[in-house]
Amino acid sequence: MSKEIFRAYTSSDDYMLETSDTLHALFNANIADFTAYNSNLNATFSTNWLTKIDAARTVVRDSQIKDVLAYKTEVVLAIMENCRKKYIQIKNFAIEAFPNSLARQAEFGIDTYKLARTNQSKMIVFLDEMHNACEKYQTELNAAGLTDPEIAEILTLKNDLQIANTDQESFARGRPVLTQDRILILNECYLTTKRVIDAAQVIYYDDYARKNQFLYSPVGGGGTDPDPDPDPDPDPTPPGDTIIAGNVREMGTSNPIEGANITINTSVGAYVAISSPTGSFAITLPETIEETETANIMVIIEGYLPYVQVITIVPNVSIVFDFFMDPNG
Repeated sequence: MSKEIFRAYTSSDDYMLETSDTLHALFNANIADFTAYNSNLNATFSTNWLTKIDAARTVVRDSQIKDVLAYKTEVVLAIMENCRKKYIQIKNFAIEAFPNSLARQAEFGIDTYKLARTNQSKMIVFLDEMHNACEKYQTELNAAGLTDPEIAEILTLKNDLQIANTDQESFARGRPVLTQDRILILNECYLTTKRVIDAAQVIYYDDYARKNQFLYSPVGGGGTDPDPDPDPDPDPTPPGDTIIAGNVREMGTSNPIEGANITINTSVGAYVAISSPTGSFAITLPETIEETETANIMVIIEGYLPYVQVITIVPNVSIVFDFFMDPNG
């Protein structure tokens, strides 16, 4: 199994691209100094670097992928809500038809509904079984007031859910490939920029002003640290785990936010992380999540508006997010 690839930087993509653009211009203005230090840092290097910047700028943006996935998730959630409404309707008529028989009421899923109400795959099977029960007792249900078209609607919902769920899962399983390709391109751009930054710290070691032109400081304020960017995000657990990781940033400035509370509500429980001083976090989900499911992720910290997003969790697939928090007032 291939290893999950993380960004080599913790800033926003926009900040990385903006910095790369700026430093590329500075590099060209001072190219003689760089070539004198390392003959490989020449005009050809500059051209190749610009190609990597352009590739990073034009690659499919993760936000666009997430928007598509969010829409597909909304479709599934809407159908699931209609399925829950249909169950309540059938349950009421089953009780009406068989008020003195708990055994027959149970055939309509009264005892098993809880397991299916939040899981698409289980709901599909549940609807099929509930429809079979309705056909078996069609006469009694009709007498209680349930019509044949209302019974037929169970299969319509089942088919709609099956199609939407397959569409969502197929896109979700394809998304990590798109994300991984995107991260590779972005990392190529950043690592080339970092190479220039590292060279500049040697070339301009005694030139404080110029040395500080070649810095990567997403927190802002310039600074004097010649290597201010943190290490690449580590892979916190062996490949195969389901990890939700990312960074929490301030909207507009991209400054990292420390101490944000990140909560993921899944079918097997809620899992919480606190963002680090660099704004990063990682949540490893348990192996008990065995099927693709939707979940809510919420980011909360005092002074910012809450951030809520619906995500799709695919077992054994890790996802990286950037959350930009809007200051409250």
